[in-house]
Amino acid sequence: YLAPKQASKRRGRGAAGKGKKGRRSKSAKKGSFQGLRNLNMKGTLRAKRAKVSDLRLQDVRLKVSAKNGVIRLNPMTAKLYRGSFSGNSIMDVRSKRPRIEVHYQLNGVQASPLLKDLTDSDRISGLAQFKADLKMSGDNAAQIKRSLNGKTQFTFRNGALKGVNIAQMIRNAYNLIQLRPMEP
Repeated sequence: YLAPKQASKRRGRGAAGKGKKGRRSKSAKKGSFQGLRNLNMKGTLRAKRAKVSDLRLQDVRLKVSAKNGVIRLNPMTAKLYRGSFSGNSIMDVRSKRPRIEVHYQLNGVQASPLLKDLTDSDRISGLAQFKADLKMSGDNAAQIKRSLNGKTQFTFRNGALKGVNIAQMIRNAYNLIQLRPMEP
């Protein structure tokens, strides 16, 4: 969705909301949610394969609805890195201070190829589980940070740091406590 361009030459401002001297107008400094308040739509996005921020996804499904200032993404599902993503989110822009609620879950995701695609480093391997149930509100980053509330959970199974022998580090720490010589 792209908001319609508003020509306001009589006020001396272009469509970008800049004044005569190139400064942002007061209304352009804060988020304007009028376009979202007026949005009325319902639809489903499906993709066999997708690439988002270098992450490779399969069997993507996203159902979206918007009416009377409430935008829902429910359900959101995808397969990624031999695991799955599911979630939903709601954005309520009816009031001056927009509210957002998200519920996301990653299950059985292979960390090594995910990190390789995302950060170009694959020093960690294993299966990742992640769950987030969060609420926030605000029309700028500072307000959203202050209001952020909820729970997150992260579990890592069969994990390994490539190039690090954790078992040997534990044995050496134990030997140090017992005043025994460390292993090479």
